[in-house]
Amino acid sequence: MSSTNLLFHSCAFNVAHKLVFLLTVASDIFTGLPCMQELTAFSCTSLTALSCLSTSLQILWLNGCCNVETLNLNVSLPNLHTLNLSGCTKLKVSPEALVTSAPSLRVLDLTGWSSLKSLDCEGLPCMQKLYLRYCTSLTALSCLSTSLQNLSLYGSCNVERLNLNVSLPNLHTLNLSGCTKLKVSPEALVTSAPSLRVLDLTGWSSLKSLDCEGLPCMQELTAFSCTSLTALSCLSTSLQILWLNGCCNVETLNLNVSLPNLHTLNLSGCTKLKSESGSTCYHPRPHCGCWI
Repeated sequence: MSSTNLLFHSCAFNVAHKLVFLLTVASDIFTGLPCMQELTAFSCTSLTALSCLSTSLQILWLNGCCNVETLNLNVSLPNLHTLNLSGCTKLKVSPEALVTSAPSLRVLDLTGWSSLKSLDCEGLPCMQKLYLRYCTSLTALSCLSTSLQNLSLYGSCNVERLNLNVSLPNLHTLNLSGCTKLKVSPEALVTSAPSLRVLDLTGWSSLKSLDCEGLPCMQELTAFSCTSLTALSCLSTSLQILWLNGCCNVETLNLNVSLPNLHTLNLSGCTKLKSESGSTCYHPRPHCGCWI
């Protein structure tokens, strides 16, 4: 028995259900941990391999393990519902292997996977939160689960296809900031995700207008630097935050309805915004961060 395994057995860790590592760990220490449910190895920068994972594992955090290459997914992990591989850019695991091994995944974070080109979520019917930030080679995302609640593609600048053919009734947060090549119309977003509460379209320079009529639950809308945007209409009465800073060509903002919940409004740089009379209706107030 290795010295590492001897340490674990002598400390009765063979019955542990939660284990947290914040430094460097060896890859073979989990053989005697059949009851392991939660494993956190945040920023273990010397970790290269992780094997013999327990089938009882529910949560695995490897975010920041920038040198990990091998993750043994030969066995099924039927109870794994949270998997954070953010920053594990050297990991030699295909998306297909992830889907096959962990069909019960509800939370998946692949932030920084610059080599990821596509992801098919067909085998993940329970997926609720999917984070694919800065996946700069990602071009397509398909078969999203109807249970999806939160999707972030922040900084994934080459994504072109997002399958919105199915309804996403539970999706409440959608971040498409920087997804300037995405071939999805605003109408498709509205139709597919009627329960959206948070929407970020930062940098969509081709967006010309946005009608929010089908988004009655919208609370936070960010359209920073949408330089082609000229009109925004049918804002929800539930709206709390509106960021249009840098939308230098926006002229029409439908404020015919009361916005009783709006507490943050940023119209910085919206110099063409007109009132119903045709005159510029907003003037900058110093130090307040918004135009009134």
